[in-house]
Amino acid sequence: MTHMFSFILPLVILFSAISLQDQNRIQWEKDKKLSWNDFKGNPQPSNHKVAATNYEIGYEYWLEDNKFKFKVTCEFVKNLSWVAPKGKTEYILVHEQKHFDLAEVHARKLRKAFEEEDITIKNYKRQIKTIYNRIWEECAAAQAKYDYESRHSIDTYAQAKWDRIIEDLLEETQAFSLEALSE
Repeated sequence: MTHMFSFILPLVILFSAISLQDQNRIQWEKDKKLSWNDFKGNPQPSNHKVAATNYEIGYEYWLEDNKFKFKVTCEFVKNLSWVAPKGKTEYILVHEQKHFDLAEVHARKLRKAFEEEDITIKNYKRQIKTIYNRIWEECAAAQAKYDYESRHSIDTYAQAKWDRIIEDLLEETQAFSLEALSE
């Protein structure tokens, strides 16, 4: 009986850790918008930031019928995303949602790049890493440009312009959304 308990306990801990990780992340979905309750991190405000959105673009791959298949995800990370009390406005929440939306645009671009690239067994690790790094750098540059041009949402005209840009990008990349790929 002791041996069974020591085998079951690690499984319970493992499943608890997986469950906590799942509770700490939100998969991007078209009709699911962030709320301030999703921002669980400790505030780290600066001169120009009253909130921060942390996201991860991840991927898994496997070989099926001698062809690489990919699953790309875009997830909001709750415990690393934060808001200062003075930043809890609907306007700032929309700005933060757009960061998450822009990350989803790049997850879609990654899905497209993986699908279009002829990844070979000989060099697959290097090819996959090169593609991922290129898209990640594009995402980081787009995020920085968004914050710079909107002045972290302070410039309402530029913010409205970026809202349209990001909506257009989501529409342009719709064919590589998880929703479209699962149909």
